[in-house]
Amino acid sequence: MKRIISSVLVLLICVCTLAFPVSAATTEKEWSRMTGPAEFSVGADGARVAANVGTSFYKYTKDTVDITDFTCKFTLEQDNYWDGHDGGVHQYYYPIILTDKAAHSGSTGLFLLLFPTSGRSLRIEGQILNTGFLLTPSYVEFDVDTTSELVMHGKVVDGTHYEISFDNCKDTYKFEIPVNYQFHKDLDGQGYFGFGASVSAEGENVKMTVSSVNDLDFTGSEESAVKEPEKDNTDTDTDVNTDPITSDSSVNGNVSGSTVSSTVFVWMIAALLLLFVIVVAGFVVLILFLNKKMKE
Repeated sequence: MKRIISSVLVLLICVCTLAFPVSAATTEKEWSRMTGPAEFSVGADGARVAANVGTSFYKYTKDTVDITDFTCKFTLEQDNYWDGHDGGVHQYYYPIILTDKAAHSGSTGLFLLLFPTSGRSLRIEGQILNTGFLLTPSYVEFDVDTTSELVMHGKVVDGTHYEISFDNCKDTYKFEIPVNYQFHKDLDGQGYFGFGASVSAEGENVKMTVSSVNDLDFTGSEESAVKEPEKDNTDTDTDVNTDPITSDSSVNGNVSGSTVSSTVFVWMIAALLLLFVIVVAGFVVLILFLNKKMKE
């Protein structure tokens, strides 16, 4: 009898262990398109933005991330390298944003523009999103392998400075946190993560794939790309120094729908587990009852 009960408990533990990790992988419903025509997809490598024209942003709206101790793993893909930054003309860049709102309209926060100028060089410029405010210093060149996965870290090093660094790289980007834009204190040190791609020249194809941010796993099952809306609403409050970034007024609706669907999914898992426990408990009680009858 003890062997039967032990087997049932082991089976229950296995089911619980297999059930919960499924919800860890991200889905397209947890992301909202801020602006742009790029295609977005979720696959085994992570969340990906693929662009060949314009500026596109996608933001993870299910949860916030810790800005004070931030780690992002990603890869960059492109057909060519083009260095036009000294002349003030930017052929393409990959943005990473950490903002105080799930919606793009009216949000502010850290806005990093990544320019791979070669297979061993990555230029990063810093701004405050939707303000055009440049950080001091405004950019740093990193000696990193831009053809392989990059692991970027961001942290508050003291009360007035923030530092960006990469694994296997001695260079750092340490800049002053603007007095009027204390992004590291917004939402008690939390922020919404977003990324994308910007292409200004015809015929260029670029991709950015994010596999994880802090403890969030952005890999998942392959899904169809997010479709473009028929009309892209823009917001005039955006002011980015290198390239205008527009917003999508439908973001709030997407965020609400994403939150509801995620909540329903969690409750469904909880209900199934509860039902399984009840069935197992009933089975054990029945066996004990029958065993007692046989002894009598």
